[in-house]
Amino acid sequence: MDGAAVAIVAPGAVDAAWLERALNAHGPAVTLAGFRAEPVGTGQLAETWRFRLDYAGAPPPGAPASVVGKFSCAEPAVTAAAAELGLYRAEVMFYRELAARAGIRTPRVHLAAIDDGGRDFVLLLEDLAGARTGNHLEGVALDDVERGVDEAARLHAATWNDPVLETAPWVYRPAGCMGFHDTAAIRASWQWFDREIGGALAAEVRTALLAWLDAHPAWLARQSPARCFTHGDFRADNMLFEDTRVCVVDWQTASYAGPALDLAYLVGGALPRTVRREREDELLRRYHARLCALGVTGYDLEACRADYRHYAFAAVVVALTGASRTRRTPRGDRLFLRMVSDAVWQAIDNGAVDALGV
Repeated sequence: MDGAAVAIVAPGAVDAAWLERALNAHGPAVTLAGFRAEPVGTGQLAETWRFRLDYAGAPPPGAPASVVGKFSCAEPAVTAAAAELGLYRAEVMFYRELAARAGIRTPRVHLAAIDDGGRDFVLLLEDLAGARTGNHLEGVALDDVERGVDEAARLHAATWNDPVLETAPWVYRPAGCMGFHDTAAIRASWQWFDREIGGALAAEVRTALLAWLDAHPAWLARQSPARCFTHGDFRADNMLFEDTRVCVVDWQTASYAGPALDLAYLVGGALPRTVRREREDELLRRYHARLCALGVTGYDLEACRADYRHYAFAAVVVALTGASRTRRTPRGDRLFLRMVSDAVWQAIDNGAVDALGV
């Protein structure tokens, strides 16, 4: 799976021989007569392609009809930023070291390789083309949100106060409640966002957001009473809905952080505000009950509620920095504006702004 003998290439350099080497490294030997490639998804940090495989003769049992390849972004500035933050390495190492025991549904990995500088990488993953792809901008049905909540609980319970993750060199462990960006970076990202996109924010959202920016150092410093492995961008665009499970992809922003980060992130952005306000306590209780059923102790409902309230702002961090540092697209602008607005309304509705003390 680590792909030591398989070269890291750009999507345009993939050929049948390369795919054969990648598939044969950790699976039954296959011979390809050819393949067809097509772009997949809307990612702004990486390039994702589907490779439909044509076998020479009958393929061995279990050989995939297609695979999905993920590669570094073609834009050097984006790749440099991702490497600086360790985003590509985080995803590759998740698939190498943790996915098999993380409790959460993820694609099977055929190849996970990255260069020493953390700039060039390749993942070759199970193709879940039969699953239904989530779309953040279109919203998420309540039953799908419930299934996403269950997956978050599985991941967090499986990695709760995990002694291996507390010391593993590949795991990003932020000093505060979130990582990757300090207060100066967040405020600089806001300046870009406000100039380019933020004019459409409601006045109440803007006021609350500015209060959070003023209080950001204290907000960032808060620690949860527990830690677990978190996805960090837990929204519909990164989910594939199967009949009974939700497969979660795009692990670049993963870290060892506080519980309820992924919960707040999902619930705050998936549902219309009126529905969220009606159902979020039910969803929070569902998450907490799942944690307890999976063996988590010493984390009561009020601690979970406090983490949920605090992490209402988590999507703002990702949206501000994502908007200013990734490849800009019209959909991206709409997405990041929506993420900021939804998250700040969530913070307002849950008293997170009042809790800032400003």
